[in-house]
Amino acid sequence: VPARDILFDLVECCKGVQHPIRGLFLRSFLSQMTAELLPDAKSPYHGDGGTVDDAVEFVLTNFIEMNRLWVRMNIQHSDGFPAQSSKQGENTVSCERDREDLKQLVGSSLVRLSNMPGMDSNRYQEQVLPRVLEQCINCQDIMAQGYLMGCIINSFPDDFHLKSLEPLLSTISKLKPQVNANRILVSLMKRLERFLLRNVFKGSYSSESQEGKEKHIEDRDSIFPLLHRHTALVLHQKMAELPLRDILETEAALLTFGTRCYPEKLSYVDDVLRFTVQILAVDEERGGRLTQRAKGVVRRLLTIPLEAIGLKILSLRHYHRLLMFLGPAGRRDTAVTICAMVVKDNIPLDSVSKLDKLFTYIEPAVRDVKEDTHSEHRSAPTQDPSSTSLPDKKFDHEQEMVARLMSLIRHPEPDVQFQLFQRLRAELAKGGRRRLKHSIPPLVFGALGLIEKIQRTTNFGGKKASLTEEKLKEKKSEDSGNDSISVTYTTKLKPQDIFVFIYQTLASAYTNYYPETAIRLYLKAAALADRLGMEATAYEFVAQIFIAYEDDLIPLVSSTSDGEALPQTLNLIIATATRFRNFSEGNWEAIVQRTSYHTARLPQQHDKSVSIAKCSHLCWPSTPTLIPMPQPPNPTPSPNIPTQNDPARISTLVPISQSGSRNAEK
Repeated sequence: VPARDILFDLVECCKGVQHPIRGLFLRSFLSQMTAELLPDAKSPYHGDGGTVDDAVEFVLTNFIEMNRLWVRMNIQHSDGFPAQSSKQGENTVSCERDREDLKQLVGSSLVRLSNMPGMDSNRYQEQVLPRVLEQCINCQDIMAQGYLMGCIINSFPDDFHLKSLEPLLSTISKLKPQVNANRILVSLMKRLERFLLRNVFKGSYSSESQEGKEKHIEDRDSIFPLLHRHTALVLHQKMAELPLRDILETEAALLTFGTRCYPEKLSYVDDVLRFTVQILAVDEERGGRLTQRAKGVVRRLLTIPLEAIGLKILSLRHYHRLLMFLGPAGRRDTAVTICAMVVKDNIPLDSVSKLDKLFTYIEPAVRDVKEDTHSEHRSAPTQDPSSTSLPDKKFDHEQEMVARLMSLIRHPEPDVQFQLFQRLRAELAKGGRRRLKHSIPPLVFGALGLIEKIQRTTNFGGKKASLTEEKLKEKKSEDSGNDSISVTYTTKLKPQDIFVFIYQTLASAYTNYYPETAIRLYLKAAALADRLGMEATAYEFVAQIFIAYEDDLIPLVSSTSDGEALPQTLNLIIATATRFRNFSEGNWEAIVQRTSYHTARLPQQHDKSVSIAKCSHLCWPSTPTLIPMPQPPNPTPSPNIPTQNDPARISTLVPISQSGSRNAEK
């Protein structure tokens, strides 16, 4: 007697046991005992005992009967009780618990099908999948539909799913509304993502199976559109039943799949963001509000493309629209994440358009914004108490990330880089006093670096401007990345133009609020101007140092009782002045006298004596320099540098004075 006849007789005999639990265990026992007796490929019963199709039919028939018994448990447990009765509720809970315990008996049949040696993708697509999906739809049971779809996805190989993706996705949209379609779609996308990255896109197939498996994915670019189309269909149908967070989780899984498997397809990313914006807009029209968990998923949707494609997000049309659905706090956190990712990847900001677009995305971190809902337009700047009252530690971290962005503003051509600095200053000026404390110093240091770059690599009217040979050895070329200067640019930009830019930046409102930091920046600018032989410019910065010291730092110290600020600042001025080499005798004497005057007026005797001792080095330099020996320190102020009681405070240097005096602006 052929093996197939005996097997089918046994299946029919099992119909005599119709009790759901007993029938399930009986058929499970039958499946286990006949595992080695099927007429499968490489089996001694194959041939005269039957074919692989007979073995598949036996397992499928047994699976369908087991699923019917499993579904019947739900029906029998609810019989005999009136609707809405307490006994019916207790019975339903007990039934669901029993069915949860027995579901593995049903799923084991699908696992046995997938492990059969004779199972291939064609047989799976033509014989197995249609009948399993039909049984899944016809059973009309919520638990059975969700469990069987999960078993199909996790039991059969991933390359089988790629070939039969269309019917599998179509079935998901036909499930009952209460079935958690989100879990099914996310599970499928994760499996396909791992398979494609491991085998297809990285070409890790063996030479024997490469050609056969490539037929399963003949059109690689059709996988994502197919997933996106069916995902959108399912989510539209189940929007009323699924929580918003589950819908967003599904879109996050789809976005991860698209960015990892198709990093070059920015349109795929934008399509997912567009659909997410539509979902959120519909939910908002219905009066829904984003919960904290939903906002967390939205932030993840914004972070996924940033990690995958970097600043290419600036070309996405719907990225900013999705960002606007978060409130100011959420947008601020996302802005910090964007800044951190850009800094980590060291992405250069080399165009004004890129800089403007980036500042649109990180707007809450660089200025105060209104509490508005999503909008495609930038919100007007306003005083937002929730922003300006951030804890100091969090606010400082946020501004530190924004400040680190400024090191990425670079361009091979000095003129373009200077335009970027000018645009950056205009944006930073809208951020308010609290943010200027963190943003202005890196901007000034960037401008000073640009001056050095111009001196190394630029021709002014055909004459090469360069530093000394010793300084050139200390600097590396920013353009070529080696120790030699091999690129020369012709530009109309002069170091004096950038010094004026620095002067205007510091002499506006920054020095009034942060005089100690402003003095340090003035000292850096004066030192560089002196090193380049620009005495007039250096002297103007020194004059501004003493103006800031007298008009801003001394009153600030008097109001805060900070006794260390004045001596520390004077010591820094003295230390920097000892490195000046290109001042004329008259200007140098004025600097020394003014410094001596302020050291003699320090309130503490200890600080006064130490500072006067240090100031003596300005009169007796230890190395040969171009500086003439001035007279010993004289506490009488020099008329060449403005004093605290001088009402005019007008600089005698025309190039900088034309830009406007800080004291005149006061």
